[in-house]
Amino acid sequence: MALNNNSNSKNTPLQPLIQINQAGTKYRLEPYKNKPRFCTNCKHWGHYSSKCKNKTRCNNCGGTHKGKCLRAQPKCAQCLGPHLPKSPACQATVREINLINEMEIQQIDYKTARKKT
Repeated sequence: MALNNNSNSKNTPLQPLIQINQAGTKYRLEPYKNKPRFCTNCKHWGHYSSKCKNKTRCNNCGGTHKGKCLRAQPKCAQCLGPHLPKSPACQATVREINLINEMEIQQIDYKTARKKT
């Protein structure tokens, strides 16, 4: 859900930009909402694999080994916690989602939002 920065409350949903009724079908256009950027190469937030210059990491253990992972317990490559990357239990995941929400509220770009946190 996108957030409105034009009202008195900072966290009110944006209204749809336009509603179209064409041939009996209603279309509701809503403002674009940014999605968190996650790299499937290094398992870190903030960029995509196409721009990644880091080592490839295992999704399960965060290691740089090649082939099947033999580790039973997952380990986050970003925070080193006992969970997979992108887990809601990960502080890095929570921080990235909050960053994206702040971008929507403040109507600022990613770099500016990162500098503020």
